[in-house]
Amino acid sequence: MYKNQLISEGIAETRIDSIIKALDNLHTALVELDGKNLEIFLSKNIMDRINEFAKSEGLATINSAAIISKYYENQKIFEKIIETK
Repeated sequence: MYKNQLISEGIAETRIDSIIKALDNLHTALVELDGKNLEIFLSKNIMDRINEFAKSEGLATINSAAIISKYYENQKIFEKIIETK
């Protein structure tokens, strides 16, 4: 099962069910497309598609580079705090 793969990659188990549901819905939608529509959809990367969807639906966009950068910045700060104790 894909759940096990996500766990082995380090994805938090509390996030996995919603990821799998979203991937299942996306998979269903994509397999129902004909070749031309699949080509159109795949002409942009998935993050661009997600952010376009978010903007059009009034949802927050995802700046993955900033989120990942902030994660590592916070991790370094935490490590320095631990070192000083």
